[in-house]
Amino acid sequence: MTSKKSSTKPANPPAPSTDAPRKGYKRASQRVELAGNWLPAHGPLHGLLIGAFEFKQKNGRGKGKLRVTYVVKLLDPCIASVKPSNGGYDEAELNAGELCGIFGGPGTRDLMQLYGCKVFIQRKPEKKELSNGNAMWEYDIDYDGKRRALPVRKWVESQETEPESDDLPDEDASFNPEDYENAF
Repeated sequence: MTSKKSSTKPANPPAPSTDAPRKGYKRASQRVELAGNWLPAHGPLHGLLIGAFEFKQKNGRGKGKLRVTYVVKLLDPCIASVKPSNGGYDEAELNAGELCGIFGGPGTRDLMQLYGCKVFIQRKPEKKELSNGNAMWEYDIDYDGKRRALPVRKWVESQETEPESDDLPDEDASFNPEDYENAF
């Protein structure tokens, strides 16, 4: 009786590593960058809430704490803080269809239940005084759609050294908005 040795070669060998992803796939290292972060003092924001991500605050009073940035696909233009190629930060008008970040805080907590909804957000003219002596901004948040819990991409500590300090956090929206749009 003779026995055949089984082949250890895989049926479909892996494709050689290239600069481009396989046909029909997206490369995991390709990130979608936010066009800017909404500046509430310059007017309202109208868009489709498509996700959120955590980031670690680099400086200021909350340095080292985890914060949330909501990601909105704009339906109308808004004024935002943007990073120009020469460094620093500028104010610019973002157009409909661009991705805009909203820094999370106690006043925007209601956004956590509005995944996939059209939202219209406007900051109230004055801060609310809290019982502990602090003050916070309040927002009028109107929405159209079915309330659903918003998925938040958790922050993962990288094994690299701490990034250089900036005035604002890096836009780290490493999800593909097309994946979320198809869910609605």
